[in-house]
Amino acid sequence: MVTVDPTASLGIRSVYVTLGGVEYEMRGRSAADWIELLTTTDISAVIPGWLDEDDEDRILDLLGQGKIAFTELEEAGHDVLSNAAGRPWWWALKLMAYAASDIHRWSRVNGRLVMAGVDGQTIPLAAWVDAVYFQHIEHIDDPDERLKFQADMDMPPSIEHLDEEEESEAFLSMLG
Repeated sequence: MVTVDPTASLGIRSVYVTLGGVEYEMRGRSAADWIELLTTTDISAVIPGWLDEDDEDRILDLLGQGKIAFTELEEAGHDVLSNAAGRPWWWALKLMAYAASDIHRWSRVNGRLVMAGVDGQTIPLAAWVDAVYFQHIEHIDDPDERLKFQADMDMPPSIEHLDEEEESEAFLSMLG
């Protein structure tokens, strides 16, 4: 069973991440911020990009010195996303990918949320995820289709072996 933190839906809050033995605070972000980031780039842009400038510089220095690995940044990004979404990072990403998979689906999903008064600029990501999941699942009449959708959502991604050096180089080149 997928774990959920119901309190994540109650308000936008800061998230903490530890890298290189130091805890960093990332100020809370709205659902709109998360959706924009994750539909235009990937999780690697969150850490260190959403930390304050001094913390971002410290982490980039640690990365450049080899004191932390690119995979640690990615894991930290996943942790932050899980915290903000109130459920595993991959669950939130699947739902976001589903909602944004085509213009008709996004228009239907977002249109219903807007008509219900949901403002992505003022709610936490977890509340947006709750709303999108609810509005989708309530329209699946076939019990088998509902179970299939739920099972797909609950299935964690397969473990991929990353080439850490290649990922690190791609990340650093993205910074300029």
